[in-house]
Amino acid sequence: MTASENGYSFNNAGFVAGADYRITPQLIAGLAFGYTQSSTNFDTSTLSASGQSLNGNLLQGNLYATYFPTDAFYLNGIAVIGGGDNDSRRHIVIPSADPASTPSVDRIGTGSFGSRIAGVTLAGGYALPFGAFVLTPIARFLYQHTGVDAFNENGAQGANLQFGSSSVNTVLTFLGADAQYTISTSFGPLYPVARFHWAHQYSPGNTTVSVAYSNDTSSTLLSSFILPGTPTSRNYFDLGVGLGLQLSGTASAFVNYDSILGLSHTTYSSFTAGIRLNF
Repeated sequence: MTASENGYSFNNAGFVAGADYRITPQLIAGLAFGYTQSSTNFDTSTLSASGQSLNGNLLQGNLYATYFPTDAFYLNGIAVIGGGDNDSRRHIVIPSADPASTPSVDRIGTGSFGSRIAGVTLAGGYALPFGAFVLTPIARFLYQHTGVDAFNENGAQGANLQFGSSSVNTVLTFLGADAQYTISTSFGPLYPVARFHWAHQYSPGNTTVSVAYSNDTSSTLLSSFILPGTPTSRNYFDLGVGLGLQLSGTASAFVNYDSILGLSHTTYSSFTAGIRLNF
Protein backbone atom coordinates (compact mmCIF):
# COMPACT_ATOMS: atom_id res chain seq x y z
CA MET A 1 0.00 0.00 0.00
CA THR A 2 1.22 3.52 -0.84
CA ALA A 3 -0.12 7.05 -0.46
CA SER A 4 -1.79 6.80 -3.90
CA GLU A 5 -2.67 3.09 -4.12
CA ASN A 6 -4.38 0.62 -1.82
CA GLY A 7 -2.72 -2.72 -1.19
CA TYR A 8 -3.65 -5.84 -3.14
CA SER A 9 -2.61 -9.43 -3.73
CA PHE A 10 -2.48 -11.34 -7.00
CA ASN A 11 -2.03 -14.87 -8.27
CA ASN A 12 -1.17 -16.00 -11.79
CA ALA A 13 -1.38 -19.57 -13.11
CA GLY A 14 -0.90 -20.92 -16.60
CA PHE A 15 0.99 -23.14 -18.97
CA VAL A 16 3.29 -22.93 -21.99
CA ALA A 17 3.62 -25.54 -24.75
CA GLY A 18 5.88 -25.39 -27.76
CA ALA A 19 8.23 -27.13 -30.15
CA ASP A 20 11.59 -26.25 -31.65
CA TYR A 21 13.82 -27.58 -34.40
CA ARG A 22 17.62 -27.78 -34.72
CA ILE A 23 18.16 -26.03 -38.05
CA THR A 24 21.94 -26.38 -37.89
CA PRO A 25 24.24 -27.79 -35.20
CA GLN A 26 24.57 -24.21 -33.89
CA LEU A 27 21.02 -22.88 -34.40
CA ILE A 28 17.71 -23.91 -32.79
CA ALA A 29 14.41 -22.11 -33.46
CA GLY A 30 10.86 -22.74 -32.29
CA LEU A 31 7.32 -21.59 -31.51
CA ALA A 32 5.48 -21.66 -28.19
CA PHE A 33 2.00 -20.69 -27.03
CA GLY A 34 1.01 -19.84 -23.49
CA TYR A 35 -2.14 -19.19 -21.49
CA THR A 36 -2.22 -17.32 -18.17
CA GLN A 37 -5.13 -16.72 -15.82
CA SER A 38 -4.75 -13.93 -13.26
CA SER A 39 -6.70 -13.07 -10.13
CA THR A 40 -6.23 -9.88 -8.10
CA ASN A 41 -8.12 -8.93 -4.96
CA PHE A 42 -8.02 -5.73 -2.95
CA ASP A 43 -9.28 -7.12 0.36
CA THR A 44 -5.76 -6.96 1.83
CA SER A 45 -6.15 -3.23 2.51
CA THR A 46 -8.17 -1.84 5.41
CA LEU A 47 -8.96 1.20 3.23
CA SER A 48 -10.66 -0.90 0.55
CA ALA A 49 -14.24 -2.10 0.72
CA SER A 50 -14.56 -5.88 0.57
CA GLY A 51 -15.40 -7.76 -2.61
CA GLN A 52 -13.21 -5.82 -5.06
CA SER A 53 -11.34 -7.80 -7.68
CA LEU A 54 -9.74 -7.87 -11.11
CA ASN A 55 -9.65 -11.13 -13.09
CA GLY A 56 -8.19 -11.74 -16.51
CA ASN A 57 -6.73 -14.15 -19.02
CA LEU A 58 -3.92 -13.78 -21.51
CA LEU A 59 -3.10 -15.83 -24.60
CA GLN A 60 0.33 -15.23 -26.09
CA GLY A 61 2.58 -16.57 -28.82
CA ASN A 62 6.37 -16.76 -28.71
CA LEU A 63 8.92 -17.04 -31.50
CA TYR A 64 12.37 -17.91 -30.17
CA ALA A 65 15.84 -18.95 -31.30
CA THR A 66 19.14 -19.97 -29.69
CA TYR A 67 22.50 -19.72 -31.43
CA PHE A 68 25.69 -21.41 -30.20
CA PRO A 69 28.78 -19.85 -31.86
CA THR A 70 30.88 -22.14 -29.60
CA ASP A 71 30.14 -24.93 -27.12
CA ALA A 72 30.38 -22.41 -24.25
CA PHE A 73 28.82 -19.24 -25.70
CA TYR A 74 25.10 -18.84 -26.53
CA LEU A 75 22.74 -16.12 -27.74
CA ASN A 76 18.95 -16.16 -27.22
CA GLY A 77 16.17 -14.15 -28.83
CA ILE A 78 12.45 -14.23 -27.99
CA ALA A 79 9.59 -12.23 -29.58
CA VAL A 80 6.24 -12.17 -27.76
CA ILE A 81 2.78 -10.98 -28.79
CA GLY A 82 -0.54 -11.58 -27.07
CA GLY A 83 -3.83 -10.28 -25.79
CA GLY A 84 -6.59 -11.03 -23.34
CA ASP A 85 -9.85 -10.09 -21.63
CA ASN A 86 -10.32 -8.71 -18.12
CA ASP A 87 -13.24 -8.24 -15.73
CA SER A 88 -13.25 -5.69 -12.90
CA ARG A 89 -15.46 -5.43 -9.81
CA ARG A 90 -15.45 -2.23 -7.72
CA HIS A 91 -17.34 -1.92 -4.43
CA ILE A 92 -18.43 1.67 -3.73
CA VAL A 93 -19.29 2.49 -0.11
CA ILE A 94 -20.12 6.10 0.85
CA PRO A 95 -21.43 6.51 4.44
CA SER A 96 -24.19 9.02 5.00
CA ALA A 97 -23.67 11.94 7.35
CA ASP A 98 -27.42 11.89 8.08
CA PRO A 99 -28.86 8.37 7.49
CA ALA A 100 -32.33 9.51 8.51
CA SER A 101 -32.65 11.80 5.48
CA THR A 102 -29.96 10.58 3.09
CA PRO A 103 -29.22 6.86 2.71
CA SER A 104 -25.67 5.57 2.44
CA VAL A 105 -24.33 4.43 -0.93
CA ASP A 106 -23.42 0.74 -1.25
CA ARG A 107 -23.10 -0.35 -4.88
CA ILE A 108 -21.08 -2.62 -7.16
CA GLY A 109 -19.58 -1.35 -10.43
CA THR A 110 -18.40 -3.93 -12.96
CA GLY A 111 -16.51 -3.56 -16.21
CA SER A 112 -14.83 -5.53 -18.99
CA PHE A 113 -11.88 -4.51 -21.11
CA GLY A 114 -9.20 -5.90 -23.39
CA SER A 115 -5.43 -5.82 -22.96
CA ARG A 116 -2.45 -6.61 -25.17
CA ILE A 117 1.28 -7.11 -24.92
CA ALA A 118 4.20 -7.20 -27.34
CA GLY A 119 7.88 -7.44 -26.60
CA VAL A 120 11.31 -8.81 -27.29
CA THR A 121 14.06 -10.32 -25.15
CA LEU A 122 17.73 -10.69 -26.13
CA ALA A 123 20.20 -12.59 -23.95
CA GLY A 124 23.64 -14.13 -23.97
CA GLY A 125 25.82 -16.21 -21.68
CA TYR A 126 29.18 -17.97 -21.48
CA ALA A 127 29.55 -21.27 -19.62
CA LEU A 128 32.63 -21.67 -17.40
CA PRO A 129 33.06 -25.32 -16.36
CA PHE A 130 34.85 -26.32 -13.16
CA GLY A 131 34.51 -30.08 -13.17
CA ALA A 132 30.90 -30.98 -12.32
CA PHE A 133 30.18 -27.32 -11.50
CA VAL A 134 29.30 -24.85 -14.31
CA LEU A 135 29.08 -21.08 -13.79
CA THR A 136 27.43 -19.06 -16.57
CA PRO A 137 27.61 -15.25 -16.47
CA ILE A 138 24.61 -13.78 -18.34
CA ALA A 139 23.36 -10.48 -19.75
CA ARG A 140 19.77 -9.89 -20.87
CA PHE A 141 17.73 -7.04 -22.38
CA LEU A 142 13.91 -6.89 -22.27
CA TYR A 143 11.44 -4.51 -23.91
CA GLN A 144 7.66 -4.91 -23.48
CA HIS A 145 4.71 -2.75 -24.47
CA THR A 146 1.49 -3.26 -22.50
CA GLY A 147 -1.80 -1.61 -23.49
CA VAL A 148 -5.22 -1.51 -21.82
CA ASP A 149 -8.46 -0.51 -23.59
CA ALA A 150 -10.89 2.14 -22.34
CA PHE A 151 -14.10 0.91 -20.72
CA ASN A 152 -17.23 1.99 -18.83
CA GLU A 153 -18.54 0.48 -15.61
CA ASN A 154 -22.09 -0.78 -15.17
CA GLY A 155 -24.33 -1.49 -12.19
CA ALA A 156 -23.35 1.35 -9.85
CA GLN A 157 -25.83 3.91 -11.25
CA GLY A 158 -24.47 7.42 -10.70
CA ALA A 159 -21.23 6.04 -9.26
CA ASN A 160 -20.19 4.28 -12.49
CA LEU A 161 -16.81 5.39 -13.82
CA GLN A 162 -15.37 5.49 -17.31
CA PHE A 163 -11.67 4.69 -17.59
CA GLY A 164 -9.50 5.93 -20.44
CA SER A 165 -7.09 3.70 -22.33
CA SER A 166 -3.52 3.48 -21.08
CA SER A 167 -0.21 1.95 -22.03
CA VAL A 168 3.25 1.51 -20.59
CA ASN A 169 6.64 0.62 -22.06
CA THR A 170 8.94 -1.49 -19.91
CA VAL A 171 12.70 -1.51 -20.55
CA LEU A 172 14.89 -3.75 -18.38
CA THR A 173 18.43 -5.05 -18.36
CA PHE A 174 19.66 -8.01 -16.31
CA LEU A 175 23.21 -8.90 -15.27
CA GLY A 176 24.11 -11.92 -13.19
CA ALA A 177 25.04 -15.56 -13.29
CA ASP A 178 23.52 -19.04 -13.32
CA ALA A 179 25.18 -21.95 -11.51
CA GLN A 180 24.64 -25.66 -12.12
CA TYR A 181 26.07 -28.79 -10.53
CA THR A 182 25.82 -32.33 -11.93
CA ILE A 183 25.08 -35.23 -9.57
CA SER A 184 25.09 -38.80 -10.89
CA THR A 185 22.26 -40.95 -9.48
CA SER A 186 20.83 -44.39 -10.18
CA PHE A 187 17.78 -42.83 -11.89
CA GLY A 188 19.71 -40.36 -14.04
CA PRO A 189 21.80 -37.16 -13.82
CA LEU A 190 20.46 -34.59 -11.36
CA TYR A 191 21.15 -30.87 -11.88
CA PRO A 192 20.70 -28.50 -8.93
CA VAL A 193 20.72 -24.90 -10.19
CA ALA A 194 20.85 -21.42 -8.66
CA ARG A 195 20.73 -17.94 -10.19
CA PHE A 196 21.31 -14.37 -9.11
CA HIS A 197 20.32 -11.55 -11.48
CA TRP A 198 20.47 -7.80 -10.92
CA ALA A 199 17.68 -5.97 -12.78
CA HIS A 200 17.72 -2.29 -13.76
CA GLN A 201 14.56 -0.51 -14.92
CA TYR A 202 14.94 2.37 -17.36
CA SER A 203 11.24 3.32 -17.07
CA PRO A 204 10.24 2.77 -13.42
CA GLY A 205 7.22 5.09 -13.47
CA ASN A 206 3.83 3.40 -13.88
CA THR A 207 1.30 4.86 -16.30
CA THR A 208 -1.42 7.28 -15.21
CA VAL A 209 -5.10 6.64 -16.01
CA SER A 210 -7.75 9.24 -16.86
CA VAL A 211 -11.10 8.69 -15.12
CA ALA A 212 -14.51 10.42 -15.19
CA TYR A 213 -18.02 9.66 -13.96
CA SER A 214 -20.03 7.96 -16.71
CA ASN A 215 -23.10 10.17 -16.11
CA ASP A 216 -21.09 13.35 -16.66
CA THR A 217 -22.63 14.73 -19.88
CA SER A 218 -20.65 17.97 -19.94
CA SER A 219 -18.49 18.52 -23.00
CA THR A 220 -15.47 19.18 -20.79
CA LEU A 221 -16.11 16.25 -18.40
CA LEU A 222 -16.08 18.38 -15.25
CA SER A 223 -15.85 15.24 -13.09
CA SER A 224 -12.68 13.97 -14.77
CA PHE A 225 -9.52 13.30 -12.75
CA ILE A 226 -6.23 11.44 -13.05
CA LEU A 227 -5.23 8.30 -11.15
CA PRO A 228 -1.45 8.57 -10.74
CA GLY A 229 0.76 5.51 -10.95
CA THR A 230 3.26 4.66 -8.22
CA PRO A 231 6.91 4.65 -9.31
CA THR A 232 8.71 1.38 -8.67
CA SER A 233 12.36 0.71 -7.82
CA ARG A 234 14.92 1.25 -10.55
CA ASN A 235 16.96 -1.67 -9.25
CA TYR A 236 16.01 -5.04 -7.77
CA PHE A 237 17.27 -8.63 -7.61
CA ASP A 238 15.87 -11.85 -9.06
CA LEU A 239 16.99 -14.92 -7.08
CA GLY A 240 16.11 -18.48 -7.98
CA VAL A 241 16.82 -22.14 -7.29
CA GLY A 242 15.79 -25.22 -9.20
CA LEU A 243 16.33 -28.84 -9.97
CA GLY A 244 16.64 -30.62 -13.32
CA LEU A 245 16.48 -34.36 -13.97
CA GLN A 246 17.48 -36.24 -17.12
CA LEU A 247 14.76 -38.90 -17.29
CA SER A 248 16.14 -40.60 -20.41
CA GLY A 249 18.09 -39.81 -23.54
CA THR A 250 15.06 -37.99 -24.94
CA ALA A 251 13.21 -36.68 -21.86
CA SER A 252 14.02 -34.29 -19.01
CA ALA A 253 12.08 -32.51 -16.27
CA PHE A 254 12.62 -29.40 -14.16
CA VAL A 255 11.19 -27.41 -11.24
CA ASN A 256 12.13 -23.80 -10.42
CA TYR A 257 11.39 -21.30 -7.66
CA ASP A 258 12.11 -17.58 -8.09
CA SER A 259 11.74 -14.58 -5.81
CA ILE A 260 12.18 -10.85 -6.41
CA LEU A 261 13.88 -8.78 -3.71
CA GLY A 262 14.25 -5.01 -3.44
CA LEU A 263 11.20 -4.02 -5.52
CA SER A 264 9.45 -1.28 -3.55
CA HIS A 265 5.99 -2.01 -2.11
CA THR A 266 6.04 -5.48 -3.75
CA THR A 267 6.52 -9.08 -2.65
CA TYR A 268 6.74 -11.55 -5.52
CA SER A 269 7.53 -15.26 -5.91
CA SER A 270 6.89 -17.83 -8.64
CA PHE A 271 6.99 -21.60 -9.13
CA THR A 272 7.40 -23.31 -12.51
CA ALA A 273 7.69 -26.92 -13.59
CA GLY A 274 7.93 -28.63 -16.96
CA ILE A 275 8.93 -31.56 -19.13
CA ARG A 276 10.98 -31.46 -22.34
CA LEU A 277 10.84 -34.23 -24.95
CA ASN A 278 13.27 -34.67 -27.86
CA PHE A 279 12.15 -36.37 -31.08
